[in-house]
Formats: sequence, structure tokens, C-alpha cells
Amino acid sequence: MEFAEYLRTVRTRKGKLADSTIDLYCRYSRRWGSDPVGWTQSYLHHGVARGTSCGLVSALRHYCECYSIPFDPHDLPLSSSEQYIRKSFALSPEELDEFFLVLGESSVAEPVFTILLLLPRTGLRIAEMCSLQRKSLVKEGRKPGLRVVGKGNRVRWVPLTKDAQRIMRSYLREVRPDGDFLFPSPRFDGRSISPDTVRKNLRSLREDLSGSGRFLHPHTFRHTVATRLLENGVALPVVQSILGHASITTTSRYLHPSIDNLVDALGSL
Repeated sequence: MEFAEYLRTVRTRKGKLADSTIDLYCRYSRRWGSDPVGWTQSYLHHGVARGTSCGLVSALRHYCECYSIPFDPHDLPLSSSEQYIRKSFALSPEELDEFFLVLGESSVAEPVFTILLLLPRTGLRIAEMCSLQRKSLVKEGRKPGLRVVGKGNRVRWVPLTKDAQRIMRSYLREVRPDGDFLFPSPRFDGRSISPDTVRKNLRSLREDLSGSGRFLHPHTFRHTVATRLLENGVALPVVQSILGHASITTTSRYLHPSIDNLVDALGSL
């Protein structure tokens, strides 16, 4: 059995592995030949979701055992738990400034450039941002914002900061996107841009970043927004509404107390 066929049978904590993951391996194997170990090492090196990582590593281990393929789990770049921890880091203000500087000096094209500017200013999930339609730009009263369709088809309104409004106006004026989607595919096929395209561009920027920026993922921006809001004293239910969480328990996972927070807490005793 080919590794691609085997992957289609794998069950993870959240269900089956995504077809996009399997398709990536199929494209790799057509070009370079069957090398499940080498491909998995390369794939995990770029960082993937915890559920995908666990399912993939488990599948590789069992597949190698069945077909007597040499495999040492320690050869993988990061364990799934380490990947998850690094993905959940919130960027410091200095790291975020460094990211904007590197992005501004890069050759990243539209609409990815604007998406990467807006993610740290809105807290949207990458899929939510990429699937925005032009009619998603709506005002509540006189306040401009985005009407977002999130998980479970839950609709929420996310206000745009003055910086985000300026970025959006500049994008609409210079790019003038056609069709229904705010961020259309560069292929002009009537679809929205793919989240994988954004991830690919972001990976190319990580080489020029230091500190936690070297492990930057689109979801890191969401953690960063949540952490900044909570540090600025915004109530947890308000943060929950902005992020679109069904449960406030999920929002509480974005809490990342700093060293100063811990020292101040004990110092108040």
C-alpha cells in the first residue's frame, strides 16, 4: 500500500487528515518518488497544526513498522507538543514591529501583503480572512468593520482600527479587486485566495526574523491580538466576541501571563 493511500485511512482527534495534506504528499511522490520519512520531516519542519502533526507522525510510525522501513521519531524536527507550544506564542511588540519591517521590505505580492498586515490587527482566523467577501465590509452605526462568518457558521462583526481602515482603503484603491471576494485568487478563477498561499509566503519571511518570529504562523497573530487585548484590560467576554469563540473557556487559553504579570501578582500580597 502506498503511503498516500495509508494516510486516507488515518483518524486523528478531529477526524481524518486533511485532503490538502495528502495531496501535498502525492505531488511530492510524483516528482521525487516515494519517501514518506523524508517528506514528513520536511513537512513538519515548516510547522503544522497539532492534530495534523500527531496523526501524521502516528501514521508514519505504523506504516514504517508494517513495511520494515527504517525510521527514528527523534529525526523529526519538532515533537507535536513543541510545535503546538511554539505556535501558541504571542509576539511581543518588538517582534511584531520586526515582522512589519521585514514584510515591508519583502517582495510579497497582493493580496497576501494586505492580509498579513490585517491579521495582527483583527485577530481573524486565516480561513476567515481569506474568505471575506466585498460585502463583508459593513458599518455598525458609523463604525467600519468586517462581518465575519466563523466556525459553525457563526456570524460576528469585528471593528477595524484606524490603521486597519487605512490599510483597507489603500488596498481597495490600488488593487481594485474584481468579483465577489475581497481577496481573490491570483489565478483569476473566481475563487478567494487560498490560506496555503498565505502560509507559504509567511514561511518565506521567517528566515529574516529573530526570536519567536522564526516560528511564526498565521494563528500566532490571533494569539497576539488576544494577548494584547487582555493585557490592556479588555474583558474576557469582549475578547471572546471579537475572536468568535463559542465558549469563553477557549478564549481563556489565549492567556499568556508575562514575567512582569507574575511578579506583580505576588508583589501585591
